Amino acid sequence: MHKIPVLLVVLAVLSLTAPLAVMASSHGGGGKAKAIAVTPAMLAEGKVVYEKNCGTCHASGVAGAPKFGDKAAWKEHIAHGLEHMAEIAIRGAGAMPPRGGNPKLSDVEVRAAVAYMMENSR
Repeated sequence: MHKIPVLLVVLAVLSLTAPLAVMASSHGGGGKAKAIAVTPAMLAEGKVVYEKNCGTCHASGVAGAPKFGDKAAWKEHIAHGLEHMAEIAIRGAGAMPPRGGNPKLSDVEVRAAVAYMMENSR
């Protein structure tokens, strides 16, 4: 099986099925941040990224990483919203390096992984 063509198909489907749903900008509209539509394709991509990159720390809570599926640990993070959490994962925070330590991950891939973790930790 060819991984690159499959990834390209997933990314193409994702780009068609996961449009940004802008509720309001951070400069207006009551201070609400952008909301991103989470689709099954995005979650499928997020699962792959999580398993290859994020699970190393988030499966066990290494260095304070919120554990995958731990509702209490994720509650406050989820309240901040997907876009906010994705931006933190992209730039890094605390012990987590930018892009979870994989500089080859795109913003879309990081956002998908964050969405996958958030959706499975509600």
